[in-house]
Amino acid sequence: MIAILVAYMVLIGLPPFSAEDAAEVAGASCRNGCIVGDDGWVYELQRRDIEWLGRAVECEAGVYGEGEQSAVAWALSQQLYQWHKRGLRPTLSAVVQSYSSCCSAKWSSAGPWHHDRITARADYYRALDWGDIPARTRTFVLDWVAGFHPNATPGIVWWFAHGFEKHAPREAIGPFYVAGPIERGNVYYKLQPTVFWKSWTVRLVPATQEVNL
Repeated sequence: MIAILVAYMVLIGLPPFSAEDAAEVAGASCRNGCIVGDDGWVYELQRRDIEWLGRAVECEAGVYGEGEQSAVAWALSQQLYQWHKRGLRPTLSAVVQSYSSCCSAKWSSAGPWHHDRITARADYYRALDWGDIPARTRTFVLDWVAGFHPNATPGIVWWFAHGFEKHAPREAIGPFYVAGPIERGNVYYKLQPTVFWKSWTVRLVPATQEVNL
C-alpha cells in the first residue's frame, strides 16, 4: 500500500516524503542544514562544507547575483547526490574541490596541473578564510542553508563560464542559462541520469540553528 502511495505521489509530481521526515528517520540533527535525496539519502552539512561552498560560490558566481549563486550551490548539491547514486560517499567540500577549478588542489601551485590564470585563482580562493569572502557571498550562503533559496535548477550538475559551451562533452545535456546580462554568468548542463530530476529530487532541510563560522 505504501509503495502504491509513493508511486502515485511521484506520478502527480509530489515528493514521496518530506525532507524533514527523511532527516528525522536518519537521525540527523541538521544543525547546519541537511541535503536530502528522493531515495531517503540524507547528508548533514558541516562547517567545512559551508566554508568551501562559500569559496566556490564566490569564485564561480559571486559577481553575477543571487540567481547564478543559487544555480552553483544547487549544482554542487545535486552533484553530491549524483555521486551518492553512483555508490560513492563524498563530502560536499570534496565535491567542491573536485569540480570547481578555482577551489581545486590539483590546479593549485602544489598540484600536478598548472595554468597561468587558473593556478593563481586556485591559490587565492583556497587560501580564503570565511571572513575574507565578500559579504555578498557569505550572506547568500547563510541564507541558502537557512532555506531561503529553493532549487530553481533541478538536474543541473555541471557548469562552464559563459563562452565555453564548445568545451561541453557530448554527454552533457544543455546548455541552460540563468536570466541575466548577455555574455555574463555561467552555462549549465544536466546529464542523462539527472535530466528528469524535479525540484524535490534534491532538497534542503534548513539549518536548525543560526550558523556562525
